[in-house]
Amino acid sequence: MTTSVLTKKAVSAMENAVRKVVLDHRRRKRALAIWKNGKVVMVSPEAATATVRERAPKYGKR
Repeated sequence: MTTSVLTKKAVSAMENAVRKVVLDHRRRKRALAIWKNGKVVMVSPEAATATVRERAPKYGKR
């Protein structure tokens, strides 16, 4: 199954938005709220950056 162009654009926009929020929180030295294991937890911007990188979705053929 191929991912549609519109889906790729939507995912890219979401990733860019998350990246901007993490950078803003890092600049302000403020914790971020994320969803982890069914709960909301507060993490440092550095930890959030690592989490975002770990969970990058893989699109393409199944």
